[in-house]
Amino acid sequence: MRIGVDTGGTFTDFVFLDGKSIHLAKIPSTPRDPGEAITNGLDAHLPSAPSAPRRADRAVLVHGTTVATNALLQRRLARVTFVTNRGLEDVLEIGRQARPDLYALAPEKPAPLVPRARRLGLDERRDAAGREIVRPTDDALDALAERVAGTKPDVVAVGLLHAYLDGRSERRVGRRLRKLGVPVVLSSDVAPEVREFERYSTTVANAALLPGVAAYLDRLAAALRRRGRTKLFVFQSNGGMAHAAAAARSPVRLVLSGPAGGAVAAAAIARAAKLGPTMTLDMGGTSTDVALLDGAPTRRGEVEFDGLPLLVPSLDIRSVGAGGGSIATVDGAGLLRVGPRSAGSDPGPACYGRSDLPTVTDAHLVLGRLPETLAGGLALDRGRAHAALAKLGRALGLDAEDAAEGVLDVADATMARATRVVAVERGKDPRRLALLAFGGAGPLHAGRLLKLLPAREAVVPRLPGHLSAYGMALADAERDLARTVLIAAPDDAREAIDRALDALVDAGARELVADGLLGADRSGLAVTRTVDCRYEGQTATLEVPATARSLRRAFDREHEARFGHAFEERPVVAVNVRVRLRAGSGAGRFRPKARRTPPARSAPARARLGRRPVRFAGRPVDTPVFRRDRLRPGDRLAGPAIVEEFGSTTVVEPGLTLTVDGPGNLRLA
Repeated sequence: MRIGVDTGGTFTDFVFLDGKSIHLAKIPSTPRDPGEAITNGLDAHLPSAPSAPRRADRAVLVHGTTVATNALLQRRLARVTFVTNRGLEDVLEIGRQARPDLYALAPEKPAPLVPRARRLGLDERRDAAGREIVRPTDDALDALAERVAGTKPDVVAVGLLHAYLDGRSERRVGRRLRKLGVPVVLSSDVAPEVREFERYSTTVANAALLPGVAAYLDRLAAALRRRGRTKLFVFQSNGGMAHAAAAARSPVRLVLSGPAGGAVAAAAIARAAKLGPTMTLDMGGTSTDVALLDGAPTRRGEVEFDGLPLLVPSLDIRSVGAGGGSIATVDGAGLLRVGPRSAGSDPGPACYGRSDLPTVTDAHLVLGRLPETLAGGLALDRGRAHAALAKLGRALGLDAEDAAEGVLDVADATMARATRVVAVERGKDPRRLALLAFGGAGPLHAGRLLKLLPAREAVVPRLPGHLSAYGMALADAERDLARTVLIAAPDDAREAIDRALDALVDAGARELVADGLLGADRSGLAVTRTVDCRYEGQTATLEVPATARSLRRAFDREHEARFGHAFEERPVVAVNVRVRLRAGSGAGRFRPKARRTPPARSAPARARLGRRPVRFAGRPVDTPVFRRDRLRPGDRLAGPAIVEEFGSTTVVEPGLTLTVDGPGNLRLA
């Protein structure tokens, strides 16, 4: 059995895949210790799964965690001391001197993760070719160790200039500092890439996350061992899983762990349904995550997270603070705002009965778009939701229903803006994209966003409320490795590039074998090789396949596709080489399959649950309600209509038509 677990801010979702079927579960999250919700959910639901494992080696649990994400956002981090070259102690603070808000009169940059007093310099220097110029003496290293000990660190991060080319100096410093009895993190291990600010930022973030994430994963692994039922793996930002021990060593690779699961599953669904270029909309309780799919999720070698540049291989996912639990407020200018603050699962929206906070979920309930009981048997208090929105409305001069519509309008505008930005950055016209909406709240907004963007069509996949957990359960084992080579005229140096790529493949394969994710013969290993190139004089790079006959021509084509032009007369430089290694999970039989859609027919009476008044565009409409599990491929229904299922609700807006396609997706147009 494979178990996918997505611990979100509001709910923790479970997907159990066995040899015959898929079993779903959803329970409230436990923010103080997310692992508690996992063990609670397994205790409550694993025995009822169709083929619950009897031995520990029969179950694999793939966990998408927000522990690293939340720790960085809330700055609940370990005490780090940073060692670098003398004179470079302030690189972490100076950064790129970029203004985070171009028009702010008094812009505020995020504070560095390490304060000035714990940033220490060492007399060491290598040149741009990696050759040693100044070698620290043993006495200098002993003196450094004394200074480091005086800062009382939990972890030490080491980042030396040009260590991406030769990490021997960092390793020598690391050997001396480990005698202090604290973990030491080296930039040449974490991110052996050019650009010292980004490399140092990534190394320090990894060090700051290390104790907390390692302790959390150790506790969870121990709890699972006591129950004797599962092996623990962790879902990474790159869309693949890693052994828990490997994930604990590189926690910075988990900052987009949760959202990546939905993107992986969405890509498989889009391929099976032949949707073509697709934009995903993953709306949960706390935030909405947006990603572009073009056959596969787009990837990035670097992300910016809460103002921190991180050299972390990740799926290209953008998050905005608009979710089902986003709190609606009126600001000092009398304007309605929704998010980014969220009510979470505790106390939750007003309709949960533990607060008076008006949220997006309350707005849906007041307008009749939600049932009065959610997945897991959570009863919603419509009266309390109405009272919370009535209070909000009084500050705006509106009644509760008008205030609720305003809340949805603002949330929709936030999500539409994020979607357009991602599409346009990748050179895509949103009008030619399909919108794949999932998460607990995504299908509620799919029809509204289809009109607002506008998009070609909106698609609600099967298991929308559990899609991230489903993607995790399907996950392959993956490793992404990169290193800087800085080779001019790369077509004339293909042997050097191939040697660097071969070394990365060998290192990654050895990691997968050591973690038990790949056999010693390495059979079944899929490898993707790419090269980051740029024009001479540029700083930004674009990734091109290493298999291209001419890297120069491949880069020119990619540059023209992305930016509309190419500098064919300017020399090209190969900056980094990258490899992505994938070992299959064996869960292929549970992936979505392409199926023909039968001729359209009206939705059958067996799928009807009843009718209820739902407010659309300022007036209540008597609206039919359907059960999704009773709809079949080819069924069609005209809006307005509501389709309910475990974990999510789809609203078919007036003027739209819903069709069930061959693979079972709901397609709105």
